[in-house]
Amino acid sequence: MDDRFCARPRICPERSWGSGGIQNTGGGLQQQGIPIPHPPLISAHPVTGATFNDNERKSFEEGIARAGQLEATCDSCNDVTDGSPVPGELDPVFPQVRTNSNGTGARHNADQCFVCHAQPQLGGSGGFIVPNPADPVPQQAENPQFRLVPHRFGRQNVVPSFETQYGPIREVRFRYKPDGTRDGGVHQLWKISPVTVKKMAREGWLPAHAIGNGVRKRWRFRISELVSHMRCRVESEASSVRVLRRKAS
Repeated sequence: MDDRFCARPRICPERSWGSGGIQNTGGGLQQQGIPIPHPPLISAHPVTGATFNDNERKSFEEGIARAGQLEATCDSCNDVTDGSPVPGELDPVFPQVRTNSNGTGARHNADQCFVCHAQPQLGGSGGFIVPNPADPVPQQAENPQFRLVPHRFGRQNVVPSFETQYGPIREVRFRYKPDGTRDGGVHQLWKISPVTVKKMAREGWLPAHAIGNGVRKRWRFRISELVSHMRCRVESEASSVRVLRRKAS
């Protein structure tokens, strides 16, 4: 193994938690057709006694909705309106079958925040999730990085050996950068397929340069243009959040 590489577990789940077993975990509830509980808004404050106001409640609920969004793999192919609940799901705020956000899918670690933060409730630590949420009969909950995230929507990611079916959710870090300096940052596990990248280039969602005049073109990308494009996307998203906060207040 390359000395620059190490995998650190976010959590250390076991196949059984206490006398209740896996059925009382977040994924175990999913398996029984029960939505995973949402995080509570605790009030009054246990130390100061302060209570929340309406704006704080709306911000709290907005945070839950954003963390539960299921990302599509482009800017225009989400199944329902960006940020809206998904009707027909076990939990409309934590969809598992239809997407309600746009982005790059599961390229980094997962395609939604709560999929790795669902134990003992949404927003908690990592935990097992049902690997086949679209099927009528759910299978036993397992590590979402084993089958659900890398293969959802027909993705063809290769699962690394350190992600096991009933093992902990793990993220990837590098000890050192290629130049020998310290790294320590979290790195991506998955990728966007070449077919998706070409589709995004054809539709104008990625800055790209076509080579050839035929139906089948070759595409070339400039790193500087991709960096500028992603920076604009991040700034646009931050601006949208500020608008929502102003509306809430």
